[in-house]
Parts: sequence; structure tokens; C-alpha cells
Amino acid sequence: MKDPQEIQQSLQKVLDENPGLRIHPGWTLEKWGAVVARKNGACPCVPDRPACPCENYLDDIEQMNHCRCYFFCNEEYLREYNECVTAGRKS
Repeated sequence: MKDPQEIQQSLQKVLDENPGLRIHPGWTLEKWGAVVARKNGACPCVPDRPACPCENYLDDIEQMNHCRCYFFCNEEYLREYNECVTAGRKS
């Protein structure tokens, strides 16, 4: 199993290098690092992606506003997410 702290550092580096990138509100670096560590550093959601962050995460975000795992996302996704959460609370 890979070290969760090393994975967290790698994820933080990605965030630092991509100012528009955000973490989904349901996750933290610590929680996601533990999930990825259990997969020995591989993408936990897409079996053929050997690492997290994978080399496709920016393409995914460009296409869907979030990576396939919903860990990384952009501001547009967060706006939509917050609108849905707010609307759900009013129901």
C-alpha cells in the first residue's frame, strides 16, 4: 500500500499548480489520500488509470467540470453543486 501522506502531498501539488482546481466539498486531501492508498496509488474509480491524479484529470474537468472520481472539480461545478444542495434544503 502506498503512503497516504505522500499521496496527499501529490494531490496538494496538483492543486497548487492549477489555481482553478478545487476539491469536491465531500472530500478532503486526507480522506482521498487514504482511498487512493488502498488502491496502491491507482485511480480508485477508473480501473485502467494507473495513478491518481491520473493523466486525464484535466481533460475530464474540461469536458465534465469534474474528474471521473468527482475529487477534483472546477468553480462551475461547485456553483452547480451548491445550487443543488441549496435547492434540496428548500424542499
